Amino acid sequence: MQPHSLKLSPESDLINSIKEYSLSNNLYGYVSGVVGNLRTVCIQCPGNQEINKFEGNLEIVSLNGHFNKGDVHLHLSFADEGCNVFGGHLEEGCIVKKRY
Repeated sequence: MQPHSLKLSPESDLINSIKEYSLSNNLYGYVSGVVGNLRTVCIQCPGNQEINKFEGNLEIVSLNGHFNKGDVHLHLSFADEGCNVFGGHLEEGCIVKKRY
């Protein structure tokens, strides 16, 4: 497996960017590390079908999972400005705040 680095622009959708990159480059693999923050997070909590939406200055704590040529399964943990940590299944609508 060969490492790839993906830098996202502000206002990018996190999951759609990963899907598009893996599909257009015919890639499969896993996420090994992420640094950044989001202005909007959409996750599905375990055992719940509803999508939970959070807004603010949200720091990514971890992003784990795999991708396979456009098929993506990722779990996100993030902290809000009060250092409260939340996590769940990554959904569309997670918007990048700024680029590192």
